[in-house]
Amino acid sequence: MKYIGNSKYDSIVLGTALGVLAPAILFFSYYLIRYRGMYFPAYIHYLTAGENFLPIISLCVTPNLLIFYAFIWSKRDKTTQGVLAATFVYPLCVEKTVEVALKILRDPSFHPEKEYTVAPQLVTQQNAAELYSESTSTQ
Repeated sequence: MKYIGNSKYDSIVLGTALGVLAPAILFFSYYLIRYRGMYFPAYIHYLTAGENFLPIISLCVTPNLLIFYAFIWSKRDKTTQGVLAATFVYPLCVEKTVEVALKILRDPSFHPEKEYTVAPQLVTQQNAAELYSESTSTQ
């Protein structure tokens, strides 16, 4: 079976863009459907204060599964790699972005840095329980 235009939509950049935009669109749609009367920064604060932000962001990444499988089935491997990369990087970047956004909202004199680095952390059997308790504890 010949795939028409197989290379036209086979790009890591396209996959990454779709992998980032789909969760963002779903997150904003959830806001419009469920909390449309709430001011958007107040909505973000509400989610972070109730420790619901990261679980909702995690659920918003699920459309990437559909995108991933659609490109797998059409044999567009480069696009699939971009979607997969965005799916893994998305939660890390969003967490840092929200942290900086909340600092800006709370302190008008705060000026964000030009670059932020998210430090990687190796999870092993020895430190998994400790890391889990740190990430789920209230701050």
